[in-house]
Amino acid sequence: MFGALRSQQGVARPVLAEAARARVADVGVARPVLAELWRWPARLGRGLACASGVVRQGGDRYKVDVIMGAPRPCRILLARHGETAWNALGRLQGHTDIELNEVGRAQARSLAATVARRELSAVWTSDLSRARQTGEIVARALGLDAPRVDSELRERRFGVFEGLTRAQCARRHPEAWRAWVERTTTPPGGEPREVAVARLGRALRRIADLSEGAVLVISHGGVMRQWLSEVLGTAVPPIANATVFTLEHEQGAFRPASGTPWIEER
Repeated sequence: MFGALRSQQGVARPVLAEAARARVADVGVARPVLAELWRWPARLGRGLACASGVVRQGGDRYKVDVIMGAPRPCRILLARHGETAWNALGRLQGHTDIELNEVGRAQARSLAATVARRELSAVWTSDLSRARQTGEIVARALGLDAPRVDSELRERRFGVFEGLTRAQCARRHPEAWRAWVERTTTPPGGEPREVAVARLGRALRRIADLSEGAVLVISHGGVMRQWLSEVLGTAVPPIANATVFTLEHEQGAFRPASGTPWIEER
């Protein structure tokens, strides 16, 4: 006895199961077969055009053909981490590893509530504590696996400016600060803008290629702002803690997502 299942690649499991139930009912295939079909999208992965196989129920064998449609774009919810004590004081953090404060933890819980209906498949964060802690709070609240970590999601390195407020930077490093404000050079020990932008873009493309559906990515305001400016072709203002930008990735390119708010601020 033969049954066929045709589905769009990337269809959520409940939708796939419903499609399977409707089709295989004609040939009497019962729940054990549906359970097997349920696992197929993960097995097939992205990019396959067609796959066939045999599933069994008792002593009977059923051939199942899965024919893939065009891949759906991966949706990236790119968010800045929650607040830290240094954020509250206006100190530049860069690669300095500062944990969330109480306000930041509350912002992470609020972020979880904001994305709860987005059917997330995973959470990714940078390796810095403030991003990891934000991701852990969200993942725990939504019942998802612990966040996956990618160090290329981390903030831009600010060199001699790290740990200082903007007023302190201007007072202690006047020439370097003036050049930074005028965007003519990188501070001593800092990371060039183009390097940071390329790094974040590389990480987001890698995550998109590994993901199905929607994923939450927790990164950092400075590098997010520069990368988004490149993607949009226009300057992006400073990004508040726990702000979310929703993007779609398709054929190697990112764009603002359709059918959902593009920016959500706490």
